[in-house]
Amino acid sequence: MTSRARDNFFKDCEHIDRLLEIRNKVTADEYGGLRQDADTLHNSASVLLTAFWGAFCQELAADALDRLIEHARGADELPAYIQRLADWEPPSQADGWVRGHPTDRDWCALLSARAVHIRRYSGAGLLARATTQVNELFKTAIGNDQISRSWYWPGMESAQAAARLDLLVKLRGRDHRNTAAGPIVSRRIDSDYRHVRKLVRRTEIAVEQTLANMTWGGEVH
Repeated sequence: MTSRARDNFFKDCEHIDRLLEIRNKVTADEYGGLRQDADTLHNSASVLLTAFWGAFCQELAADALDRLIEHARGADELPAYIQRLADWEPPSQADGWVRGHPTDRDWCALLSARAVHIRRYSGAGLLARATTQVNELFKTAIGNDQISRSWYWPGMESAQAAARLDLLVKLRGRDHRNTAAGPIVSRRIDSDYRHVRKLVRRTEIAVEQTLANMTWGGEVH
C-alpha cells in the first residue's frame, strides 16, 4: 500500500518535473548563455531531489513509529533497540526528554516523544539523506538499521545503490555551493531522479516488511 510519505514525495517532485520540462525547452549551446541556464536548472533540480528524499525518509520513519505505537500491545513486542530507547537522549532536548524504560506504563509517551522529535528535525531542515543517516534514522524509529540492504532491483545491488545515493548527496552539496560545477556533475539529474524514485519504493517496502514481521503486523499509511 502506498504510504502518505511516498504520496507527498511524488507530489513534491512535481517541482522537479517542471524544472526538467523547462530544461528540455532550453537549447544547449556549448559556447552561449543557454548552456549555463540549463546547468543551473540541473543543479536546482538536484538540490530539490535530495531535500525531497530526506523529507520522505523523515516522514516515513515518523509515520512508522506512530504505527508501532498504535498497534504494539506492550513493550515486549517492541524491537530490542526501541526497548533501550530511554538510553538515548537528544542533546538539544535533554531537559524535556521523557526518561524511564519503555517496559513501564509510559512507553507509549516515550515513543510519541521520539516521533515528535523526528518530525521536529524534519521541520528544521535537518534531514537524513546519506545512507548512514537513513539507516540510523530507521534504527531509532523502528529498530531497523539495515534499511539500505533493501535497495536492490534487477541490475542494481544494494551496495551500489547506496554508493550512488551518497555520491548524489555529495555532488548536490558541490552543485549548491558552485553553480559552475560543470556538465558532468549537473547533468546526472535524469538518472539520479530515476534512482531516487526507486529508492523511495524499496525503502517503503522495507519499512512495511519490518512492521509486518512484528507480532502484530501492519502497514504504513
